[in-house]
Amino acid sequence: MSASCSLHLPRESLTKIVQSSAARVGRQAMIVHQGGLGADHPVNVAMPEMDYLKAVFARID
Repeated sequence: MSASCSLHLPRESLTKIVQSSAARVGRQAMIVHQGGLGADHPVNVAMPEMDYLKAVFARID
């Protein structure tokens, strides 16, 4: 599991970090779930930067 609460790290970058970290040690990563903001933390469509919480759950083979 890897997570970030920085709006400066897009979800795609977090996923690439997980992938490259696994590859660096000769493993493969499979994303089994992605998380984010809960229903109690809505994102105002006029302020997309509010969508900053992200989590990647990966199986490393």
